Amino acid sequence: MNKKEALKKINIKEILDQMHDGLSICDAKGELLYVSDSYEDNFNASAEELIGKSVCENGIVKHAISDLVIDQKTKIISRQENRYGKEFFVTGVPVFNEKKEVEYVVAYNSWEINNEEEFLANYNMLKKNNARMLNEINVLNKTDDESFEHMIEKSERMKTIIHLLQNQADRETPIFISGEKGCGKKYLARYVHSLGNRSKQIMMFWDPDKVTGISYQEDLFGTREQAGIFEICDQGILAIENVEKINFRLQNELAYYIKNHIYRNMYGEEKRADIRLIFTSVYSASYLKEKGMISADLYYAIGLISIDIPPIRQRIEDLRECVFYFLRLYNQKYNKEVRLSEKAESMLLSYDWSNNVKEIKFTLERIVLMNDSKIISAYDLPNDITEYFYGKAEETCDLKTLMEFYESQIIMRAYKRCKTSVAVAKELNISQASASRKLHKYIPDYKDIQK
Repeated sequence: MNKKEALKKINIKEILDQMHDGLSICDAKGELLYVSDSYEDNFNASAEELIGKSVCENGIVKHAISDLVIDQKTKIISRQENRYGKEFFVTGVPVFNEKKEVEYVVAYNSWEINNEEEFLANYNMLKKNNARMLNEINVLNKTDDESFEHMIEKSERMKTIIHLLQNQADRETPIFISGEKGCGKKYLARYVHSLGNRSKQIMMFWDPDKVTGISYQEDLFGTREQAGIFEICDQGILAIENVEKINFRLQNELAYYIKNHIYRNMYGEEKRADIRLIFTSVYSASYLKEKGMISADLYYAIGLISIDIPPIRQRIEDLRECVFYFLRLYNQKYNKEVRLSEKAESMLLSYDWSNNVKEIKFTLERIVLMNDSKIISAYDLPNDITEYFYGKAEETCDLKTLMEFYESQIIMRAYKRCKTSVAVAKELNISQASASRKLHKYIPDYKDIQK
């Protein structure tokens, strides 16, 4: 029996009627296609009166949640009042077609509001559950290897930064963290959360680059119909990334909140929240102020604790520790015993690492995963690392290093074609002993097979 035949044996209407109270389905124009029996009871109207018309056209509600869902293309939970003054909390869910356009909206009652006390109890329960789920998502989004038990702080600069964060963990003062992409800004923000008195509360990251379909202010501060990030994050920590990409008006609203612990929603209504704020940027706070990328109000509100993370290439002690940490981690993960040759280690430690820790993590996992050799030679490293190393040699006119590099490439290519030292010697017109010696030099786990 195929799926279509199986569906014919199912009483879809019965299932829909039992799934949710007050269930309805409308099309992309907001016209009703289906209403459950309980929907007819709740709004005292028959299906014949309702089907083919919009909810507002029927006059059974003042504001249709389906219109909001179609407009914002997202799930919405909102209050809805019928024509008799009875209120419900209604959930509206968009159903998208293959072109990712809203094709249907499914709406149903979350719960009925009988009195103010019940409303507040249900509202607070919903808010706590929402915060709990978002906190669980934050935990799931952390990388497998993120552990604050192994904080890399070999360099004096990082020891100073970690000491400062430890001292500020329980304070309410905002923290500004700057540094190049991938240097660990999120990691340090999570570290502050793990240490402080809000560690059991929610932590959220908000990036203006990831906001679509609504304004930044609406996403952060909410509307009358929908809670914003500030309401959900109450009692917790909110890290605002790329702060320089926010307009000055919203920057000043954030400065107002820091001073008064009050924020204003889209309608100018004031609400109170207790949130510790952390701001991050690839630019230092002083640079943002100098270039006019941050408002004076926000600069003076968040500049008290300003931390600039140096790129890892400037912290050789941390770089070494980081390389060997990820080497151990991925050896364990993939059940291997890969080691670095002295030359490979030297190349890794001299590389630029423009994407910092993220790039180191990716590169070490790739090295461990893709190589069967127990010892990783310099020539097993990715091309961009070897080319960078020998490019620096060219700049310094180091003839010995350059000659060694070109010789290694010739020997390794010949070995891939010939497979034995005898064949390599013949192809390159050198002695077999010389070929064998060079193969041992450039291929650490080479075994000479005289066949």
